[in-house]
Amino acid sequence: MSTSPRPKRYTCVKVCLTCGDRKTKKRKTNVKKGSAQPAWNEALSFDVSEEQLSRAQLCVQVCRHGSSGVSCSASLGGFQLGPGGSNVTEEGQRHWKEMLANPRKAVSRWHALQPNP
Repeated sequence: MSTSPRPKRYTCVKVCLTCGDRKTKKRKTNVKKGSAQPAWNEALSFDVSEEQLSRAQLCVQVCRHGSSGVSCSASLGGFQLGPGGSNVTEEGQRHWKEMLANPRKAVSRWHALQPNP
């Protein structure tokens, strides 16, 4: 049994809004420190025009930070939300439709992380 202390974990969630092939906006949660099972419970919002909605997608990534918690050192996985596309799961499409049906309201769901969203 090792007596050395476990390294602290620093994680955050990065969300990128894309329209077509172009990244348009980014948001990031606060960094959670020292938790093996972090929960952020933070609302991230984007203003998107109606004309952009048919091409828009959200790419969500959970990132591990270095020991200082300053910069992202690795993606732990993620998922995408949107009207369709090769990397959007059925759950991601359902979540997207629910968000569109409830503008200006928080719509939260659990998603399984995929290796490279």
